[in-house]
Amino acid sequence: MLGHKFRKLVFSIGSALGVSPTQLPVAVPEPYEVFGTPLSQEADEFLASCNTAFNERQALLSEKWLRDFDRYDFDLERGVLWLSKDGKKTVEFNVSEVGSIRTSSQTWEWAWNNPNANPKLAVPRSVFQSTGSKFGLKYLEAGMLPVPNDQFGWYLSGIALRLAGGDGVYKAEGEGYEVYLLLRNPRPSDT
Repeated sequence: MLGHKFRKLVFSIGSALGVSPTQLPVAVPEPYEVFGTPLSQEADEFLASCNTAFNERQALLSEKWLRDFDRYDFDLERGVLWLSKDGKKTVEFNVSEVGSIRTSSQTWEWAWNNPNANPKLAVPRSVFQSTGSKFGLKYLEAGMLPVPNDQFGWYLSGIALRLAGGDGVYKAEGEGYEVYLLLRNPRPSDT
């Protein structure tokens, strides 16, 4: 069960990311506008390689670092996520923000598009632009997207992992949203 302190952290993260419950609706393209273009064989091969690399990195990350914890916390100013067990930090990671899903509207917003995300931590739009253009992947170029299925955040994060690098991806969940973070530099915690 989440403690009061954690709920407060979740609320402040949600507010910082611009996903507070009172946020006004934004224009999200229709699914056919984003996903209507058939994939070329080259694009399909690229996406399959992203998926394979994502699965391999996630398995290694889970096996070594994400095995035994009962709490996570992160500091979006410093760009650090840490896991704890029984009140003691066990591991820390540097993080970059990929994007977030607002569950009530089923929309994805890239961190580079979110004016409330820390620009120092957001994976920059430039990482995705040439790949989106090269393969005709409009969803790498639009700031907000409809979410077609419950794996979409992982799917986009897998592409980000391939293009921006990292050791894996972590999904932080809060009330009404999911935040996807690239993890780098895993290390045992000193505290």
